[in-house]
Amino acid sequence: MNKESIAFLSEYKAMIWEVMKNYIEPRPIPSISPLKNEENEQFFWKQIRDYPLRGGKYIRSTLVVMTCEALGGKTEEALQTAAAMELSQNWILIHDDVEDQSTKRRGKPTVHLRYDVEHAINAGDGLHTIMWKALADNFDIIGPERTKLIFDEFYDMILRTCVGQTAELNFRGRWDIDENDVWYVLDGKTGYYTIAGPMRLGAIIAGRHPQKDAQLFKNINSFGVSLGRSFQIMDDVLDVTSDFSGLKERGGDIQEGKRSLLLIRLLKKANSFDRQKIMSIINKPMGKKTTEEIEIIISLMEEYGIISETKNLAKQYAEQSIQLLDQLPFTSKYKEYFRNLITFIITRKK
Repeated sequence: MNKESIAFLSEYKAMIWEVMKNYIEPRPIPSISPLKNEENEQFFWKQIRDYPLRGGKYIRSTLVVMTCEALGGKTEEALQTAAAMELSQNWILIHDDVEDQSTKRRGKPTVHLRYDVEHAINAGDGLHTIMWKALADNFDIIGPERTKLIFDEFYDMILRTCVGQTAELNFRGRWDIDENDVWYVLDGKTGYYTIAGPMRLGAIIAGRHPQKDAQLFKNINSFGVSLGRSFQIMDDVLDVTSDFSGLKERGGDIQEGKRSLLLIRLLKKANSFDRQKIMSIINKPMGKKTTEEIEIIISLMEEYGIISETKNLAKQYAEQSIQLLDQLPFTSKYKEYFRNLITFIITRKK
């Protein structure tokens, strides 16, 4: 895929950033007291701005705007919700990094390492609060009816994401889970939050109603499940195959002990000797697995053909999502945008 075919991502990102940056600009903090502490408040805003200033792909927020436009909606009406979507991604990443004990995010130390865990949680809470303010400002842009629907959709999407994270955390340390458990987590955290949720938001902004236009939203859900699975499978594959140009560590999911599709399939295929070795490594606490031990598991994934078969599965889901795209009432221009995005997801290197 050439850069020109996904140039629209950069264009959407620039528009969304212009709205989002206004919400993370340092400003006076509301207070009922005349007492001020400038140093403290400046430190607060420094942490709040840390992840947003590092950038990102803006895939989720782009899907909000792109879907709105594809259904005949106005770009300027979608940018506010898209900015809130991007704010949500940043506070979720801060909290995820604490829970996963990650060390790198977008090429730099994670917030909880740069400051500490307590400040990181608080910074995530701050961004979470700002996200709801960005959504509330929709009242002046799209009116009360659509804003209420956006709030309801955001609530459902974020709640399902949190429940998916609950399941992922609960599955750590357990060996009795199967592929359906993996899909349960993935369909909520990636299928819904990354793909279908943003598209549903875009459809609402374009004037479509989840109940009155039920078939449209059902088709968006099906598309989200397929593309979400493709997206997450490729994410898991890249975790063990890419050097990420130094932006994050190879084998981070293994270090974390994440029950990914690759690991579940490896354990199912491995002989008893290899299975015992794998479990002895995975059962070590976060941060205690050596680089050599992580490479052992990656080499076993290659040896048993797990990486190639999961790559093929990701491609199958991508092809399925392209077929499902035909059920969505988008213009040919936007269908081409979506096809390019699907190809980008399946061919990206980091």
